[in-house]
Amino acid sequence: LLEGKGVHANQPEGIKILKQAAERGFPMANFNLGYIYEYGRYGQEKNAANAKQSLKYYQVAADKGMPKAMVKVAKALFKGVHAGEATEKDPVRAARLFEQAASMGEPEGLHSWGTFLQHYHTPDDKATNTELNERYGGTPINIELAVEFYKLAANAGFVPSMTRLGELYEKGIAGNRNIAEAKRYLEMAVAKGSKVAKKLLSELDSE
Repeated sequence: LLEGKGVHANQPEGIKILKQAAERGFPMANFNLGYIYEYGRYGQEKNAANAKQSLKYYQVAADKGMPKAMVKVAKALFKGVHAGEATEKDPVRAARLFEQAASMGEPEGLHSWGTFLQHYHTPDDKATNTELNERYGGTPINIELAVEFYKLAANAGFVPSMTRLGELYEKGIAGNRNIAEAKRYLEMAVAKGSKVAKKLLSELDSE
């Protein structure tokens, strides 16, 4: 009904049926409604009320054990923003949700938990170690373990993890650079269409 596949499109009716399924506790129905309200799909407006509703649907799906929904809720808790609207900020809860999603093999969950273990920040980020620790929910730094989670995500096809591994191997892990591995992961990301990885690979090739 939403897509008009095999039947005449009727988006209001499709939304109605999705809501009925969500009320009965189906995780995918809750997740799909969260997505629809977050991105303003199928005639839904993007506004503060719908952003709030979106996060509620994601939370129900997360509570039902859906790892993709856990990632959505964790990202909102980490940033304090969802669908462009301010929301609750709780890095500790975000850490636990990312960790749980990672334990279930969800690619973005693997990457995000790796980021928490690495305490990743950009060169222009002047945050102190204390500030970074608070930002990432008190997660102890463990670069070697972060790399393992990035590898799992990269092997699952998650492009940001491929790029992150390229950066890490280029800069050096525990003091050891591995240019061959850096190029290998960056080339994987380039093959998936990453412009960021293409730029990094070009810079690496010009050294």
